[in-house]
This record gives sequence, structure tokens and C-alpha cells, in this order.
Amino acid sequence: MTAHSSDTAAAGAPVDPFRLPSGVTPNRYDVRLRPDLADASFTGEVNISLDVTEPTEVIVLNAIELEISDVHVDGLAATFELDAATERLLVRCPAPLPPGA
Repeated sequence: MTAHSSDTAAAGAPVDPFRLPSGVTPNRYDVRLRPDLADASFTGEVNISLDVTEPTEVIVLNAIELEISDVHVDGLAATFELDAATERLLVRCPAPLPPGA
């Protein structure tokens, strides 16, 4: 999902802190939640279908107040980091994603 918490994207264009990069956009979410009412919390998983219009090695998603345990891209484990300053999840794809992927 982008570059580390810098103020420029991988291509050198300024990053808008209020907008996700436009080359990869979510088009469908399949969300499964397991609430724990006693703890006022939940666990779960989400599968996100993406439209890729520009080649990328990093996918950026909003992830405010979430703890992420693992991420997969096209079935392969991917490295990731949560950027607390921007409240974004940065997923490094195991292989570059071409347009149309």
C-alpha cells in the first residue's frame, strides 16, 4: 500500500495527508467481525478488492485505531506498518502490482 511516513510519494509527488493515493482504490470490502461486548472491542478480518490503475509496490489504506496482525496480497504474506501520524496502513506487496491486477 506508499512510502514510509514522508511528505512525498514514491514517484516524488507531494502526499496529500487527507487523501489516499489514487493509483490503487478499494472497490469492495468483505468484513467479518467478532464483537467482545464485555471488553467493548472486536476482532475480525477484512478482504479488500482493489482496482489498480498505476503500478505500485505499496498499498495505502486508512487504519485508525486498528491493530493489524497479518496482511496478504493475492494470497501471499506481505510486510506492513501502521503509520500513527497519518493513521494509515502501508502494505509492501510481495511483488509489484501492475495496472489491472
